[in-house]
Amino acid sequence: MILPFSQRFKNGEPTHFLEKIWLNHGLWTEEDAIRFSDNTTHQLDFDDWCLESCSPKIHTIREDKTRRWCVGKKIHAVFNNRTKDTYVQTNFRAPTFADPNGAPSEKKINMDGWFVATMPDYNQKNPHIATYLDQLYLWWIEFANLSGYRIDTYPYPDQDYMNHLMELLLKEYPQLTIYGETWVQHTTTQATFVRNNIKGFEKNRLPGVTDFSMCWAFQEACSKPFGWTEGLNRVYITQSEDFLYQDPYKNCTFLDNHDISRFYSIANEDIDAWKRGITLLLTTRGLPCIYYGTEILMTGKTEKSDAYVRFDFPGGWNGDPVNKFIAKGRTSKENDAWKWMQTLNKASTSIS
Repeated sequence: MILPFSQRFKNGEPTHFLEKIWLNHGLWTEEDAIRFSDNTTHQLDFDDWCLESCSPKIHTIREDKTRRWCVGKKIHAVFNNRTKDTYVQTNFRAPTFADPNGAPSEKKINMDGWFVATMPDYNQKNPHIATYLDQLYLWWIEFANLSGYRIDTYPYPDQDYMNHLMELLLKEYPQLTIYGETWVQHTTTQATFVRNNIKGFEKNRLPGVTDFSMCWAFQEACSKPFGWTEGLNRVYITQSEDFLYQDPYKNCTFLDNHDISRFYSIANEDIDAWKRGITLLLTTRGLPCIYYGTEILMTGKTEKSDAYVRFDFPGGWNGDPVNKFIAKGRTSKENDAWKWMQTLNKASTSIS
């Protein structure tokens, strides 16, 4: 965890977050590296001989430049250190970002709190951390020849930094596809995080979001009867709110994903309802994303665990009892679904 530079240990000593370590004669062993990398507070010992012959230097990221360089036998090093006094959990209240009536403290907890205890929450207000993240995103594009980024849990990082990052990436790679995961319940909430037409939030630079509003609408259209605002009508109502976005076609649309129940289960395993959902997904605006296994009617609900929607796709390995990658390995109903999706996919691609 990156604590404020004003943070001190209980004994009054300041924190020193390590940026670099040099031991001039390469005396570090594999054991040292293992000790150095785990998530604890360390006290590193250098003997007199090492101090005289290696002159180890610790380069920290404290703003106080007079204390950035520390040479000594015992130096406190903090790596993602958590205690009950410093760890703060996010409240998962993404609407606080734009809530005109919300308490500032709630907005701060949403942005500054950790998403989960096992995922270190970088302090993107720190210029050194921000520069590192800039370089990391740029490096991966070049190294892996990436065509896009899906940025997880987008409502929780520092939004000023995220806007800076979007401008940086799109200036270098104007054709890069970027959308952020915004698992929220309302169109107005998710629209505030992207390039939008909402007064007071025009500075936001994220091109698109994972369009959960459309996802919930698709699911309701295929699982509930038509009503004034229910069923298929919810798709119309949700899409009528596209005026909030500068470009709703850059939103990623989907029927399900790895965190929610599979669509065929949501459609009550009704093949006609499933076909209706696939048709809506592949003929409405946005960048459609299809979760693996949807094409063969895989089922699963998250009520017990997310693992129930993440089972392996059947086949593909020697010794597998069934291979759904080929037509003869699928049932007649599965082949019907596969062909329906293939036909719509080809039509959608040719039109776009």
